[in-house]
Parts: sequence; structure tokens; C-alpha cells
Amino acid sequence: MTDHHEESSDTPPPVVACERVLHYAVLDNSVGFRSGHGLVWVGRQEFGRVACLAICKERRTSECLLLFCDSEWSSEAVAVISSVEEGKRLIVQSQSSIPLGY
Repeated sequence: MTDHHEESSDTPPPVVACERVLHYAVLDNSVGFRSGHGLVWVGRQEFGRVACLAICKERRTSECLLLFCDSEWSSEAVAVISSVEEGKRLIVQSQSSIPLGY
């Protein structure tokens, strides 16, 4: 088995974790990360840097979700958000410079 690092895709699939992608961001090393944002916690640890973020619409309830994804767009954590605008605000809050895709 070969161990290699794959760069994340510039665009996500239309659906991530069974949810429709509305907006997304690919976070390469040029995008700064702000620890201490307190958006997602796993146990007593703040969830750290991820390769990709996706703002999605939940298919059954139409709730907005912020998905924290790896470089292959697999969800590693999720936060329920009140709106797309709140999701964008939270992304900017946790990242120092962020390119959002539409």
C-alpha cells in the first residue's frame, strides 16, 4: 500500500454526508486558522483545522449545517446553524482568510 497525500478537490460533490452543499471553502495552508473560536468541541478539546468546510441544507428538516470535512469531503464534525449567513460568519470567525465557493 502506498501512502500519499492527496490535495483536496477544488469543488465538493453536490452532496456531502447526505446533505445538499450550498456553499463551501477549501482550506489550504495559505488560509490561517484561529484557535479559540469555540465552534465545535470533541470532549473537552476544541475541534481543530480541517481541509474543507461545507454549508449544507439538511434534506428532511431543511436546517442549515456547517460540515467540517477532510480533503475527500468526508464529514468529520457538524454544527447546526440558523442560516447560511450565520455559517459564513462562523467560517470567517474561525479562519483568518477564506475563499468561499458558491
